[in-house]
Amino acid sequence: MTLIDPQVSGLFAMLKRSDDDKRLPPDERKRKKAEREKIKARKENRVTFDLPPSLRTEIMAFAKELEIPASRIAGLAIALFIREFRAGRIDLAEYKIPARSPNYTWLLEIPEELYKPAKKKK
Repeated sequence: MTLIDPQVSGLFAMLKRSDDDKRLPPDERKRKKAEREKIKARKENRVTFDLPPSLRTEIMAFAKELEIPASRIAGLAIALFIREFRAGRIDLAEYKIPARSPNYTWLLEIPEELYKPAKKKK
């Protein structure tokens, strides 16, 4: 099996897409171009976080329940967290664990009880 550098692979994909686009009717080509530009414009607003799978599942379920995009819920939660932290109402000490990384001193352990719904007593 031959491995292809990701940048070379990306270039091949771009050339193929360009070639495929040339075969499309003009109105379809215009629509696809506008769609690509819209995606490119949104990239500046994108961010990626590593979250525990169960937290991700809870965020998605919560978003569906409220009929609000998950990214908006996450954005509001982060903004509220930052405000509360800066006001001294949140202490991270109990969540800190040493990081095994040259880039960070600490990681934060996120206990499930913070985001899992409490079990109802019968």
